[in-house]
Amino acid sequence: MAVWQVSFFLVKDKGVIDFTYSAFVTSLKSIESVFPEEKSWCKTIKQYGELDSTCLEIDTEDGSISVRIDLRSITKEELQILCDFIKENHFLIKYNEAIYEGSIDSFLEIFRVSDANRFLSAPVAYFEEICE
Repeated sequence: MAVWQVSFFLVKDKGVIDFTYSAFVTSLKSIESVFPEEKSWCKTIKQYGELDSTCLEIDTEDGSISVRIDLRSITKEELQILCDFIKENHFLIKYNEAIYEGSIDSFLEIFRVSDANRFLSAPVAYFEEICE
């Protein structure tokens, strides 16, 4: 993961994620319209978007969905597509063991406290701090 990316998981409040559920499969079309499916580095992972930018990875083997957001280039429209996907599937955002609703305000809060934001705001100070 690049230092300018914020990484988190999409989780269900109760139960497991059903990747074959028709509503889930349909909702992936909106993701694909903004983050096209790419060749994945792993045979059990479906990857939408580029690894060094904003991407969503669905691991069908362990039943997880991870998202990386590139703070250098994410747009409000892309965030809204992610929010809609999260809401349509009744997911929550799990970031640093905290749980958030799928909203623009939640994303902004996550971004504010992220290491990626600290790096982009003051790269030299960030590296000096992590080297101590």
